[in-house]
Amino acid sequence: MNNETQEMLFGRVVFSRPVNYEKPDFIVRYEERHKEFNRMNEFYVLKNKLMKRRIRTIKNP
Repeated sequence: MNNETQEMLFGRVVFSRPVNYEKPDFIVRYEERHKEFNRMNEFYVLKNKLMKRRIRTIKNP
């Protein structure tokens, strides 16, 4: 497929930057912050599961 046909079908191809540059700055910061929050929440959920398991094994030796 030559360039003219490609432009007709898809429009002019502009090499875009990565997607997170397309979003407004405050949204990118919000997403980064919440990734960090979610990581911490997963850590505490795992820790609590492990502690419950440990307590259960201590109760039933």
